[in-house]
Amino acid sequence: MGAVRFDLDGKILDRFVSFVACDRVIPVVVQRLTGITLDQLGEAPPPATVVGRLADFVGDAWVIGHNVDFDLGFVEGQGFPPTSARLDTAELASILFPSAPSYALQRLAAEVRSGTRAHRALDDAEAAALLLVALFREASSLSPATLEGLLQLAEPLGDAVAWFLGEALAARARAVFVPPAPDGPAAGLVALPAQSMGRAGLAGKSIRELFASHGVMTAAFEAYEERAEQIEMAEAVDNVMRDGGALVVEAGTGTGKSLAYLVPALRAVARGKRVLVSTHTTTLQDQLAASDLPRLARAFGLDSEVAVLKGRSNYLCPRRWHVFRLSAADADEARFAMKTLVWRERTKTGDRAELNLLGSGEQLAWARVCAEDETCTARRCAMVRGGCYLERARAAAARAPLVVANHALVLSDARSRNRLLPDVDIVVADEAHHLDEVASHVFGVRVTAADIRRAVQRASQAASAAAAADVDLVPLRNAAQMTLVSIEETFLALGRLMRDPSERGYEDQRRITPALRGSDEWLAAELAAERLRDGLATVERCGVTLLAAAHDPALADASAEFESALAELRGLDAAVNRVVHLPPRGEICWLSLDQTGALALQSAPAHAGVYIDRALARERHAAVFTSATLAVAGSFGFVLDRFGLGDRAATLRVGSGFDYRRQALLVLPTGLVDPYDSSFVDQTAAVVADVATRLDGRTLVLFTSHSMLRAVHSRLGDWAEEQRLALLAQSVGGSRRQLLEQFVGGRAVLLGTATFWEGIDLPGELLQCVIVAKLPFPVPDDPVVAGRSERYEDPFREYHVPVAALRLRQGFGRLIRTRDDRGAVVLLDRRLASRAYGETFLRSLPDCQVTRPDLQAVGAAVAEWCEAGRQEHDRRLE
Repeated sequence: MGAVRFDLDGKILDRFVSFVACDRVIPVVVQRLTGITLDQLGEAPPPATVVGRLADFVGDAWVIGHNVDFDLGFVEGQGFPPTSARLDTAELASILFPSAPSYALQRLAAEVRSGTRAHRALDDAEAAALLLVALFREASSLSPATLEGLLQLAEPLGDAVAWFLGEALAARARAVFVPPAPDGPAAGLVALPAQSMGRAGLAGKSIRELFASHGVMTAAFEAYEERAEQIEMAEAVDNVMRDGGALVVEAGTGTGKSLAYLVPALRAVARGKRVLVSTHTTTLQDQLAASDLPRLARAFGLDSEVAVLKGRSNYLCPRRWHVFRLSAADADEARFAMKTLVWRERTKTGDRAELNLLGSGEQLAWARVCAEDETCTARRCAMVRGGCYLERARAAAARAPLVVANHALVLSDARSRNRLLPDVDIVVADEAHHLDEVASHVFGVRVTAADIRRAVQRASQAASAAAAADVDLVPLRNAAQMTLVSIEETFLALGRLMRDPSERGYEDQRRITPALRGSDEWLAAELAAERLRDGLATVERCGVTLLAAAHDPALADASAEFESALAELRGLDAAVNRVVHLPPRGEICWLSLDQTGALALQSAPAHAGVYIDRALARERHAAVFTSATLAVAGSFGFVLDRFGLGDRAATLRVGSGFDYRRQALLVLPTGLVDPYDSSFVDQTAAVVADVATRLDGRTLVLFTSHSMLRAVHSRLGDWAEEQRLALLAQSVGGSRRQLLEQFVGGRAVLLGTATFWEGIDLPGELLQCVIVAKLPFPVPDDPVVAGRSERYEDPFREYHVPVAALRLRQGFGRLIRTRDDRGAVVLLDRRLASRAYGETFLRSLPDCQVTRPDLQAVGAAVAEWCEAGRQEHDRRLE
């Protein structure tokens, strides 16, 4: 237990620290995290004694802490006097550092450079103290208008926050503090301005000359190396951009595919073409716009503009934010309004990517202030300070010959008939293997009872704000109340169509087939849904009447918000109708029930390729689709169908920049039981323990189901304690980011499912072995899988196997991330050897060394391979 006394100048006045006797076994993970050993606790005093000493140390001072209520809850249970004089640095940080990547104490302490160690009581206390000083300095640097706005909102957060802000305002008036350095935590993300480029130096040289060693690329990228695979891809992309058509390119990790399409894209711009580059992740989007393109621009001396454009919901609407700020009613809403008020003083883009939104509460609050509202116009925001961020981004995109966007926006824009993106001649889709997934989401629907309930309540509240004093709101309120009842009745009736709770797995789904629609049990749900739609229509009619009577200019913003609420109701009504009553031809509809018991109505297109082709390729001069994982056993047939391209596209598969035969070992054990045998879990756990023991952790285990992950995790608990290894598991402890951060700390084994099969980067010796428990086949009775399988004569061979093969390739790709990496992939599914389709999977993987040891020899084989790699690396350094 630790505490410090300090002043707001950051001076530590006194310290208190004591070990506390503990009658519980301390897990290895906690011992590693804190550095505390069992021996240190042997002679420690009991909790009540230590807490009494702590109370004497604190006296009548303010109690400061990171999540202070949590800490005080422990000590108050041991006799610490209750106090209201408490201030939470976590809460203040979420307001004053709106762009901080993390609000964990250790991350914030590192940002403000406290220099303290993490996870020891005294060190954490000092970190919290110095963090409060940084927060006070940050608050004191805000404009007086912002500080006064914060004070107006602070009442729901309690007297302590108001006192803190009042002190900051007084300090600001005395001009005691200076603003923090630009690289402090409050600086957040730097908005990307339009990049200046020129046109000389591109058209006159060939691709091979531009990519040559010791040329302009070396000036732009210090570590640049000429790669034959990169040049091959760049030439193919350049040809299709010049001549027109569609091209699908698979470029393995290490190829440098981003530059292989960006350089041809800039050449196309120099010829007068307009280019759109679309990515799936914001990480790649930011890399292209903030790093790769500006470097190429400087290297080639171009003077065009590059714009970054995102979907409407990514931008703040100043008008809607102003309405939210005035109506913030509780502590959560006030905290969000304060956070965004601080952010608005600094942001130039109004892009939500600059904000760290905490939990579902702040996500829902963002939905109320973003520019998603289709009724929103630039004119309505013109009188609000800062103007419309969305319109500014659209104007930049309209000027720029090269725009960087994401798949969701490109497909959504096609669905709404090009309301945001400018017309372009050429589209490049990187991370193209995600297009089918994104299109399924964009062109499908998902509606829950909570969605409709919030929309009805929003409409009712907005009506109260928008109505003139003499307007009768009773009809609308009555209709809203009746509709809320209908929502519950409808989703209760739909819920009866799902399986008994005792039979459910992690998530329950049921496809709405023609047979189900013709059943008596469906009829009850359909009638309830009709009553729900009648209620929504009544609320809308009452709302239209109310809007017709709204003429007061002072209520214009409130009326616009009400109009937006009614538009949301119409959209939800259409979604219910689409799933329950009139499903479009070629649509898959289903019910889903998640682990919390929330029921959803969902739909997705049976074939998303039609929409992908229409949005990205059919109307363009040229289209390029690229990713590291597109081909199945060397064939592009599956993804060409997925993209809706048929035989219209040329294809190219370029090799990786990695030497897989030197760097990667594929381990195919013998003696395995069938994956559905009751002893398979035990075999998997044994292999994981054998490998991770020999590698000192450094092992990632990929599963296809949460149930098997949890079963293996339970079997490995005692082993991990004995080996003093951290056993990390998805859905068992921590978020994806937290698990990865702990894994990077070393001596760890990480068990993961869906999201860990791709998108994680653990180079060097951080990761030396990937173990795949089962081949990642899609679940046959998943509604989307079942619906899409109907398109094929042989669904398993033509659909299930290709999907699984691509997924396996993504999992394999976690292992080798740089040219110096070396490690092993262990595949524990015996079907690779016992079934004919096993050869398809093996031919889809990179050409690497293969070994087939007995099951008991897997750990030794992996360890021997990794040790040989270390020795080879050492010899190269000599």
